[in-house]
Amino acid sequence: MEHIRELRNRLLKALLGLAVGVAIGWFLFRQSWNFITAPYCDTAIQGLTGCGKDGHPLIVTGVFDPFFVRLKVAFVVGLVLSCPVWLYQLWAFIAPGLYKREKRWTYAFVGSAVPLFGLGAFFAYLAMARGLHFLLGLTPAGVKPFITIDTYFGYAIAMLLIFGVAFELPLVIVNVQRGGPSTGLPTKTEQSDLLQAMFGRNGDCPMVVLAPQSPADCFDIAIEASRIAITYMVPVLILSDGYLGNGSST
Repeated sequence: MEHIRELRNRLLKALLGLAVGVAIGWFLFRQSWNFITAPYCDTAIQGLTGCGKDGHPLIVTGVFDPFFVRLKVAFVVGLVLSCPVWLYQLWAFIAPGLYKREKRWTYAFVGSAVPLFGLGAFFAYLAMARGLHFLLGLTPAGVKPFITIDTYFGYAIAMLLIFGVAFELPLVIVNVQRGGPSTGLPTKTEQSDLLQAMFGRNGDCPMVVLAPQSPADCFDIAIEASRIAITYMVPVLILSDGYLGNGSST
């Protein structure tokens, strides 16, 4: 019960910090939106700029679109502004259960992961205009691109996340190499973990195998497999005609 109370208190504090950050992001919407749409304004669309009366400005297609976009922007800004609060609450909850060595590796991981993600997001922001120019340049002749604010905001978030995660690759490689050289052959423990990850079972765990007698039984077999899996928490394998055909041909 003590852990549950601690988790509840940490969650409430994290949500309170996030709420304050979202409120600040709501009032800073104009500055944030100008920053987000700057790459679009720098993009030449069919020889015209993306902003201004002579260009292709962003549009809305629904009454609630401006409100939801403003809410999304406020949430993202609030999430970034309040990250010291909710990250600290997360760390304060899990830190008592870690050894000193694990804490040191956590410091090193977070201390390198955050700058790498920020660097990736920075390069994503620089590449957004070129990406828009390339993608919108594929528009057929005679077709005018009308981009909604919701679509553009989704594109901006996707670019930031993709580049940010991609820049985490060196950190992943370093942590994998920390394990030392590998022959590529799984050990007994690794083999058990591999079976557990791939099939939801290890070598000693039974597996239920079901096979329909006719195509009409496929739906009933699927329902029965779900019932057995949920009731007994065991993996269930359904054999189909294609599966049996492939097995007999090999």
